[in-house]
Amino acid sequence: MPDRDFSVGVERYLESLPDLSHRGVEFLARGEYSLNYLVRGPDLVARLVTGTQMGLPLEEQAPYEHHALTLLAPSGVTPKPYHVDPNPGNLPYPLILEEYLPGRPLDYATDLAAAARCVAAVHALGVPEEHRLQSHPDPAPAILEESR
Repeated sequence: MPDRDFSVGVERYLESLPDLSHRGVEFLARGEYSLNYLVRGPDLVARLVTGTQMGLPLEEQAPYEHHALTLLAPSGVTPKPYHVDPNPGNLPYPLILEEYLPGRPLDYATDLAAAARCVAAVHALGVPEEHRLQSHPDPAPAILEESR
């Protein structure tokens, strides 16, 4: 459970979206940079973006992630993005609404081949000319620093 449960706030926010009818919201999981809520009927994930590893302000991080998911959607192995709001009125963090992909945590002993197929599907897409994504000539030092 998160330090603070925003299920009620997410529920209120979703009620303000005219094209979304749902049957409830419940806490799903905490990620390193997000609080994730399961939205029932249709099954979606509402992600509250609580941090960034890219140095972007949170209100820019959420649209950036939404855009990245849009580019990755044709791979068939990432959640499809549906909605992004960098400043949802009654919530303290930006919100991304995306497809819910049921599953379980990765088990390296049994899932390595399936994980490799997912990574291959993403990389097979290539990078569109006008991608608007950050690119770094040598990302290894930043990744190493973050893991310390």
